Amino acid sequence: MRRSLTIGIVGAGGDGVIVLGSLLQRLAASQGYFSQVPRYYGAQIRGGTSAIKLGLDADRLSLPEDSSDIIVCFNWEKHQELAQELSLGVDTLLLYDSEPPREFNLPERSFMVGFSDKSKKVTGSTRNKNIVALGLLTRILALPESQVNKIIEENEELVLLRKNLPAIEAGRHLFDEFPFPELRLSPPQDHFPKIILHGNTAVARAAANIGCRAFFGYPITPSAEIMQEMQEEVWQRGGIFVQAEDEIASAGMSIGASLAGVESMTATSGPGLDLMTEMIGLASAAEIPMVIVDVQHCAAILALQATPPSLCSHSPQSSLPSLSLSPFFHEKSW
Repeated sequence: MRRSLTIGIVGAGGDGVIVLGSLLQRLAASQGYFSQVPRYYGAQIRGGTSAIKLGLDADRLSLPEDSSDIIVCFNWEKHQELAQELSLGVDTLLLYDSEPPREFNLPERSFMVGFSDKSKKVTGSTRNKNIVALGLLTRILALPESQVNKIIEENEELVLLRKNLPAIEAGRHLFDEFPFPELRLSPPQDHFPKIILHGNTAVARAAANIGCRAFFGYPITPSAEIMQEMQEEVWQRGGIFVQAEDEIASAGMSIGASLAGVESMTATSGPGLDLMTEMIGLASAAEIPMVIVDVQHCAAILALQATPPSLCSHSPQSSLPSLSLSPFFHEKSW
């Protein structure tokens, strides 16, 4: 039995990678396992890279290991882009959907499972291939089937799985069609369900709790979840939420609210912060309080979309320094 496991999942935008990782995390958390899930997003508007790295631990909250114990690959091109983050070890169990490039050296424990073909057969569409993969992973991890089914029926956040039970069952049956090793997790130290809190959610809830009553934003991955959370948080507290037409407008609205004496905030990612440059200079020169949450891409291949630290610490049009905080753990995000 294993006390901890690291599972990597990679594909293109639309392959359901993030959904698969989130559902597997919720199922494991319901059994009492700790987890951490770094997410990797490409430029989704053009069908970019999408990946997660799920670390499961029976005893404590720990980061995923550098080398993955299991990797699920829906798209080889996207895996190559994230080869550094989703590295293959000698003992990695590799489950893939289609033939790999000729030059690719597969680990010994590699299986072409054909998630898309199985999904097409049982549901009439390849879109449920991620749910087929979920069913297989529950068998490989030896998560109790009866308990998993019970959780799916009772947990409102898993309603998606209730509509796709044939795909889950098809994935479970795949376990008997290949000589997969069973990477059984040791029973958790305690069986109390664990609460899942993403960093973006922690930021949004903390901001609302300390008095933020106005949020202005424009959706951009990977900060869009802050915008979604703030929509609920500020409205529940009688505040103002506006989805602006672009990042420039959202930054301008935030400055305007601050001038009116309202505690406000906006959130974006690297390219969006670049567009806010002029407004950042205005706020700095006029000494207007302005709070911006910049959520960075965490993969090396996506570094070109990251924000240079100098832009966060100093306004481009002013020598005045800015207060820049860089949290890593959820507690610091809060």
